[in-house]
Amino acid sequence: MAEEPKKDPKLSEQLTDALIKLLVAGSGGSSLYFLFTDSIPKAIIAGAIATGTSLLTGFWQGVIGVLQPRSKSLGEQAGKAIEKGLSGFSSQLSNFSELYLESLKTYCYALEVEGFQDLPGLALKDVFVPLNVYSKEGIIEQGFKEIWDFLPSQQAENLPHRRIIVIADPGFGKTTLMRHLAYSYSTGNYRNTKYFIPILLRFRDIYSFILLMNSESESEKNNFVDLISLIITHLERQPEFKELKPDRIWLKNNLDNGNCLVIFDGLDEVPKEQRENIRRWTDSVMKEYQNTQFILTSRPHGFELNADQPSYPIKIDLKLRIREFTNDQKEQFINKWYRTVMWEMKWKKLYENSLNNPPNEQLTKKVTRIRSDQEARENAEDLRKQLFANLALKDLARNPLLITMITTTHRAERTLPTEREELYRKITDLLLSTRPHHKNTLLTLKPVK
Repeated sequence: MAEEPKKDPKLSEQLTDALIKLLVAGSGGSSLYFLFTDSIPKAIIAGAIATGTSLLTGFWQGVIGVLQPRSKSLGEQAGKAIEKGLSGFSSQLSNFSELYLESLKTYCYALEVEGFQDLPGLALKDVFVPLNVYSKEGIIEQGFKEIWDFLPSQQAENLPHRRIIVIADPGFGKTTLMRHLAYSYSTGNYRNTKYFIPILLRFRDIYSFILLMNSESESEKNNFVDLISLIITHLERQPEFKELKPDRIWLKNNLDNGNCLVIFDGLDEVPKEQRENIRRWTDSVMKEYQNTQFILTSRPHGFELNADQPSYPIKIDLKLRIREFTNDQKEQFINKWYRTVMWEMKWKKLYENSLNNPPNEQLTKKVTRIRSDQEARENAEDLRKQLFANLALKDLARNPLLITMITTTHRAERTLPTEREELYRKITDLLLSTRPHHKNTLLTLKPVK
């Protein structure tokens, strides 16, 4: 006769066995064991436990029946509170990101040529001419390339040139290029590259803080201030970012996840006696944030290593240099400059003032703009003729700073000086006195050959 399949013991039976084992294990367990096994059938114990279990089940069902609706309501409220908190936190970070980019856009909006008092206030985007860069380090050069060509594409899974240095002599537009790069990302008008949150840091603004924090640090680990603290302190000191409350979590997440482009501008502007410490700090930071894209800028003497003056080497993946202006770039700059200056310095004011007149005496913006552009073309053509007719002057206008001064001189005097020395005097006065004073740096002059 076939055996009946074994059935899983009921809960009451399992509890009975467990209870017996528990009693046996306790003090005096042997006497209780014999009492239960020999004198009292297991069924009685099982029945008692089953009855107790049933009573308890009914009891808890009653309790749960009353509490369940209330607990569900409390759970829903807790869930909504958590959701609201997470949503608020996410919204805070989102708002900070928007406010930061808006502040950065303002910070980078105006064209700055430091120390040039005759320069009118102009928007950088209206007069900026893209700069051509090149590398001598194993990269095949085909045509002219811009800084965008060396940044990771949208499809790139890694950073091919994570640490870039841009080197150029004074006046070649290193700072202007970095400001335009940051402005482009802050407005969303960037090329076909991966999107970055730009963080623009000028060494002359931050080096003293780095040195101060290092001197106060008690840590033995490199004794370097961390990048996040530096960024927060820098933002808090800038008027454009005054309303912001920098968030460490937001900064850390974006730095760690490779969402940031950190720009260190003007290594050469750090005093020579302090430059070694800043070089060490910069190299350490770029090693720490392995997923972050970095760009440094410097004049040659601020970055290049000299045998007679050994310095701490900064690990770089790509070294770029800025090319001199081509003739096409010179013409492009002159056209943009005069179109912007004629409108901003003359016709825009005339148009706005006319709106206070009776309707029949008011100017229309469309016709006023046409008139402004016509004057701009006439002035630009006159400057081009004078500039390209003089080989020495044309050669002099080889970088953004020099052609800015030439154009401004032409606007003020209508003609360029017939003697180059007169133009040189104005340029030399700027380069040797006013500009270095504003940049707090020494001008490195090459010997006359």
